[in-house]
Amino acid sequence: MIGKPLEDHVMNLLKSELTGANVERRKRFQIFENVNVVIDGKIEKEGKPTTLISCKVTLSPPSFRESFSCAYLAKQRQRNVKFYMIATHSSDKPSKNLAGVGKPYIDGIYYLSEKPYFDELVKELKGIYGGS
Repeated sequence: MIGKPLEDHVMNLLKSELTGANVERRKRFQIFENVNVVIDGKIEKEGKPTTLISCKVTLSPPSFRESFSCAYLAKQRQRNVKFYMIATHSSDKPSKNLAGVGKPYIDGIYYLSEKPYFDELVKELKGIYGGS
């Protein structure tokens, strides 16, 4: 059995839902001059903020720490950037509380199997970029 990574499914769905936006997966994003990170997903449209997406199978403190680092650096060095995390589920109740800790660097954490659901993020992004 061959499975695609979670970010492939997430970004393919976003690409089909967001009309007129450039939706890419596993793209480099410049943090500093000559310093890039590879982000799971990037959405861009002229005159709109750049949205960065980090996909995690399970939200846990180590996975949150990695995403938070990217979000922090991106928002410190770039203007007009939004950063979202998507996970299938959280590992435990304390991990669920990480959404509040990540503000203002992480704009939202959404899940495939629990609230707040990924569908809410899709609606939010359609409001920013337009969609079908």
